[in-house]
Amino acid sequence: MQSPRLVYRKLGQTDFEPYKRWYTDEQVMQLITGRPLTFEEVDTRFAAALKTNRNYPDLGWYRADLPDEGFAGIVKLTPAGPFTAEVGYGLLPAFWGVGLGTEMLGALIAYASGLETLHTLTAIIHPDNLASRKILLAQAFAITEEGVRDDGPFVAFARPI
Repeated sequence: MQSPRLVYRKLGQTDFEPYKRWYTDEQVMQLITGRPLTFEEVDTRFAAALKTNRNYPDLGWYRADLPDEGFAGIVKLTPAGPFTAEVGYGLLPAFWGVGLGTEMLGALIAYASGLETLHTLTAIIHPDNLASRKILLAQAFAITEEGVRDDGPFVAFARPI
């Protein structure tokens, strides 16, 4: 997977430190989990991400790097049901506001469009994440549900591919 400014690579065992950096960043997690994750929670999620990468060769969790600056964020394309995958994307705060979120989602859509096993993409965000809401709506995602679950309020989106 590629985009104009970012290089994507599936997460591997050696990517724990950047993964931890992202999931423990207070600004990043404010609109995802509401708080930075503990190191134990990061370990658990990282193991699950690596398992997804092993079990689904065409899908998974990726790190996104800027060639001259290194680790910038994380994207995911994970199973979400028959012929459906969930997209996710996020950047470290130093890279916010320069269009990289739009670029990440565009790369995920382009990649997913080439997979015969996928017909629909979904996304779930916190309602206060206005930047992601704008990005998703601009990429033809439609709101399918809004509500509250155990981990807090959410807005769900979907789009055909």
